[in-house]
Amino acid sequence: MGTIKIGVPVPMTGPLTAYGSDVLRGVKLAVRHINARGGVLGRMLEHRAYDDAGSAKQAVAAAYRLVQDGVKAAIGHPCSDCAHPAAAIYEDEGVLALLPAATSPDITGLGYGLVFRTVGTDVVQASVVCDWVAETTGPDAKIAIVHDKQMYGEGIATAVKSGLKDKGFEAVLFEGINAGERDFSSIIERLGTKDVDFVYYGGYYAELGRLLRQARAAGLKAKFIASDAAATSEVQTAARDAVEGLLVTSPRTFDELAQHKALTQEMADDDATGFTSPTCFTSYAAVEVFAQGIAAAGNCDDAEKIAQAIRAGTFDTTAGSLSFQPNGDLTCSEFVVEECHFGKPRTRAG
Repeated sequence: MGTIKIGVPVPMTGPLTAYGSDVLRGVKLAVRHINARGGVLGRMLEHRAYDDAGSAKQAVAAAYRLVQDGVKAAIGHPCSDCAHPAAAIYEDEGVLALLPAATSPDITGLGYGLVFRTVGTDVVQASVVCDWVAETTGPDAKIAIVHDKQMYGEGIATAVKSGLKDKGFEAVLFEGINAGERDFSSIIERLGTKDVDFVYYGGYYAELGRLLRQARAAGLKAKFIASDAAATSEVQTAARDAVEGLLVTSPRTFDELAQHKALTQEMADDDATGFTSPTCFTSYAAVEVFAQGIAAAGNCDDAEKIAQAIRAGTFDTTAGSLSFQPNGDLTCSEFVVEECHFGKPRTRAG
């Protein structure tokens, strides 16, 4: 009968490897723990990592390699720009896809039958940002929105812009930077000229870290708020001490729960920084959903039957009790606003 193969397509090379590390930590531990309890329907789980390099082109190649290897489920492509083209391949090739970090609503908006996610979408995340701004600032606050022109970054930035407008805030600046950019002096000058109070950033941690360092060096006092892609320990490496005070939206921090103390420590021990990421938990939960879906379907190999069982069920996971809408999104998801600290774990923003 053999093992039940789980593919983990993540960036293992390139500038976004922190996301791959977080997904792999969660998947690896879930597989280990489930196998220690006897596996699923008498078979052991086996995970294999595939490098998508954080690139849409590489993600397509990784997806096809995964299919060729006879993988039954893909847990990964943490970047929406990669998950979007790969999801179409998994749907066509009969591979179940569970996305623990890709938050673009466009992915599940295409009506796939085999694609699910164990994290909330940018619609939910943007709403949390807009509520926080409305509750903590005055009506005259000047807000700028910066994004990296990519599917994920520009998508959530646009959602935030729209949500803020609904609450009476008109962005004084909405502008994109280029992925890989290193000199942000021009946009920092414009932010200073606009005398902004808040800067919302949609995009990944590498550019955000450089933007923060340069903004602080230039004397820009504006408060920065970033999307969940910054909810990783690597943003500290990128921003250094300029990370202090950065606000990020993040899926609920399950490491705070007493019942997850031992699991949190295992995850922390597997990372050089000693920190855990919410993505570790949503990735662990994705394996749990897959395993419980197999058990409910009574079938290890038929992706459609497993998908039907997942769509019909409610699953007890480390990320809470999860159930799914017809399009594969969670029926209920939660984001919180956290504050980053240099050399220390994040805390809930007051």
